[in-house]
Amino acid sequence: MSEDGRRQLRAAANKALKDAPFSPFLVYFYAALHSKAGEYLEAGKIVQDAMARLSETKHDTPEEEARSRRTFAALKHVWRVVDLVAREQMGWLDTSGRSAKVADGKKKSVSFKEPLLEARNVDGYLSACQTEFENAATPHARVKAIADMLRQSVRRQYSYHKAYALAEKSIDQMTEELAGLTADIDPTKLDETEAVHIVNTLLSALGTFRTLRQAEGLEKIKTQIEAFAAAGAPETAIWLTLPELVLDDDPDWVRRSRNIRRALPVAPTKAHEVKAYFKWALWVRAFEEADRIFRKIPQAQRETVSALYYVNILQRQSRFEEALEVLQGLHVRLLCQPAKLNPLQHWNLLRRHAELQFLIDTADAFAAVPQPQDPKGVLVIAARNIDQLRKYPLVVLMEMRRRGWASVCLVEGLLPRESTGNADIDLLNGCITMECRLSPEAAKVFPQLEDFVAAPQEGRIEWMGLNLQHSLLEDARINRRAYDVDFTCPALTGTLQKLCDWTELAARATVFAHDRLSKQDIRAGFTALFNSRLPDTLFRLYCDKVGDPKSFFALQTANGYENYFANFSHEISTRCVIRNVTAYNEVRSASFPRPAFFEEYYQANHHRAEEILETVEHIATAKRTSGPVKAIDPEAEACEAQIHEWRARGGKVACLFGRVVCDSAVPFDGGPVHADFKSWLLDSIEAVRGSDTLLLIKPHPHELNEEIATYLNQYFFDLLPDDLPENVIKLGHRWFDITALSRFTDLGLIYNGTVAIEMSLLNIPCIQANHFGPIDYPVKHHVPESPEHYRRMLRFEDPVAPHPEMRPRAGLWLDYMSNGRFALDYRYHARPVTNKVVYPPYWIKEDLDTYLKKGDPHVSLLADRITGEAIEPSA
Repeated sequence: MSEDGRRQLRAAANKALKDAPFSPFLVYFYAALHSKAGEYLEAGKIVQDAMARLSETKHDTPEEEARSRRTFAALKHVWRVVDLVAREQMGWLDTSGRSAKVADGKKKSVSFKEPLLEARNVDGYLSACQTEFENAATPHARVKAIADMLRQSVRRQYSYHKAYALAEKSIDQMTEELAGLTADIDPTKLDETEAVHIVNTLLSALGTFRTLRQAEGLEKIKTQIEAFAAAGAPETAIWLTLPELVLDDDPDWVRRSRNIRRALPVAPTKAHEVKAYFKWALWVRAFEEADRIFRKIPQAQRETVSALYYVNILQRQSRFEEALEVLQGLHVRLLCQPAKLNPLQHWNLLRRHAELQFLIDTADAFAAVPQPQDPKGVLVIAARNIDQLRKYPLVVLMEMRRRGWASVCLVEGLLPRESTGNADIDLLNGCITMECRLSPEAAKVFPQLEDFVAAPQEGRIEWMGLNLQHSLLEDARINRRAYDVDFTCPALTGTLQKLCDWTELAARATVFAHDRLSKQDIRAGFTALFNSRLPDTLFRLYCDKVGDPKSFFALQTANGYENYFANFSHEISTRCVIRNVTAYNEVRSASFPRPAFFEEYYQANHHRAEEILETVEHIATAKRTSGPVKAIDPEAEACEAQIHEWRARGGKVACLFGRVVCDSAVPFDGGPVHADFKSWLLDSIEAVRGSDTLLLIKPHPHELNEEIATYLNQYFFDLLPDDLPENVIKLGHRWFDITALSRFTDLGLIYNGTVAIEMSLLNIPCIQANHFGPIDYPVKHHVPESPEHYRRMLRFEDPVAPHPEMRPRAGLWLDYMSNGRFALDYRYHARPVTNKVVYPPYWIKEDLDTYLKKGDPHVSLLADRITGEAIEPSA
């Protein structure tokens, strides 16, 4: 939409709101237009003002009161839409929860506790939930209040122990009440409304027991529901139970649910029945029956949101165009009844529409380069969803198809289903369902992993002696946005368990492929986006152990560290790198040059170092503080005076550089002296205690940049001890940039990071403490040989002079990384550069059209690097 079109629509919506100020549709429309223009704070105020005015409005009749409550509920959904947009743009609507409205139990009281949840105001949110629980007038309202206690915000909290403890205590109080819902009643005499209410209450409780991982409560509710159905409860209520009985992947309950299904009519008729049926059919994979049922149900039901699960069924089978057609039909019907529109549901429909269109466009692009028959190789990707799919270099997959390599995705419903004529490769294509299970066909053939152990509550995952455990820790840190992780947090345990499940399935597929394809002399490359997260890291570690660099290998693809070189000037990646990390496994990431290649490049070009430095030095000296600094901070001024005074007395100054603590992006941690980042930090502080070294501790400026940090729960300074020595100073994020530090810094302390390059350009020597530091940034900084050696260097008792090649090496490293020969031009589809959400995904049509007509030498070169016909630049 053009900016002019957006302005016109906003003006029209604003005018209409004057006549209907409480119309949820108009408020939603108006607020959404502001949000997408980046004005989410203004959009939030629009919604909050409407809610405030509505809650203060007096009503003369019960009908008006009921209508007002429905409107207020719809406006809450509008607020959630606006907050989702704010989250995607790395912002907040309410950082404290002050806009929340907590119900007080009075008849006309309304509740709006969402801001407390999203502000991570744990105590305030749980107090609101408990108040609702205590004031609830019905069992269903009480169970809903418990379910709300367990909700996780889109900005993750550090711990959910309090929430789970309160939920467990509350659900325990309802044990007798839940059992009594179906006791001493004759289900055959219940009217449909009563029966549906009872079942919905039991299903809400079932969901709570599932989240709490309480197997006994789960089984008890399922058995109660089954008995209620067998006793003759109205069929319209029994439809609702079908999907909830099978969500735990218990084969026995799948069988029992089928027995219940056989006792029901051939096809559902009411909206809630249709929704429940298709959700059940999706889970038990009754896809053919679902097609028949969809044709049988009334047209009106096909065009309601009840049919959304059928859309998912179609996607699972790669029937993308049919899925979009169904979605468009229900979307049109929904827009014809704006008064009934659920804003959050509609927002998700818009995103779903764009997702399906992306899958259709991807399938069309792949159709232009047909899947090879009897391929000589296969390129495997492991995208688990559409967001991950668009981050893979899809056009490179197309190029490989031209060269006789098949392309398959292990997870169904993302790429088109195309036969290769090879039964084993075809079985790999979509062998894992989106529900994280093997397809029935794969389950019969793929080997079991006898020695696979997953205990995420202990921070443990083991298989074949591979170091999967570090990746589990990395995922835990990223999920909780913290360095120190509490693996006993029940919410985190559930998340990590799912990652372990994905990893086990990916392992079974990989073992199958290794066994079958190796015997057929078919080359296989398993492509991953991440080098230190599950399940992606599995491919690299497995191929390191049993693979072969030429025939069965792991690949990693990335954007070539583009966010650093672009300095956040654009949101969409325009570069791509791909590396065979089985052949070149010494480097942690495909985004960094191999030391051997860089060394050759340096030796061939060092005579041009000063010339190159003139063209690239600005990259590293760009301002990377997290906001404008209008004047010198008085504290920074006083700090610098203190530093110069220290130096005037003959003391030395070292600066320790921090990082965003939750993201190390290494396949294993530690270095020649230290076990991990935190031990390095603490050891550095102790090393200078009582010495003539003044240690400055500088936090990373990206901690204040949500596009990178993304709602941290723990910051670098949180890792520091309380008893800092007097000769240790904590610097503010914005006090000094790297250039300013050069006025008074004698030595840099770096765990790992591009600051190694920036300090080199200033000719300031550094100590690199992480194993991958001198590999990622081979610029001749110091590397400790022992704990004693490290401490002597910090105390300036051992030489720490700058290496004469340090500055020219830094210049050539920048040139190597940015000149377009290592990280190659590649745009084609929207791949985000940072954590800022660029969604839904889309193809850049002019790029794709050009490739299909003329090809692309950069794409061809990326394919050559996969096959081994070309290597990365070395001269």
